[in-house]
Amino acid sequence: MSVAIETQPKFRLGAPTLMFELPPVYSSGFAQLRRQWDVTPDGKRFLILAPGSGASSESGKPRIVFVVNWLEELRRLAPTK
Repeated sequence: MSVAIETQPKFRLGAPTLMFELPPVYSSGFAQLRRQWDVTPDGKRFLILAPGSGASSESGKPRIVFVVNWLEELRRLAPTK
């Protein structure tokens, strides 16, 4: 959820609005995940752990896929100029 905040002339909160919906919490092979999101240190992005079609290896055990240099790949695939 997101809430607009005004501090002048006095403190006021706006109406809450839905930013996005998270997938339901799911169970890994070892533990029930309690929080599947976090905010980057600069406060500009959310990192969300979500199950997907590739969330498990052929053995059925959970796996993690790290994507590096994804911004450069995005710029290559969808140039802005």
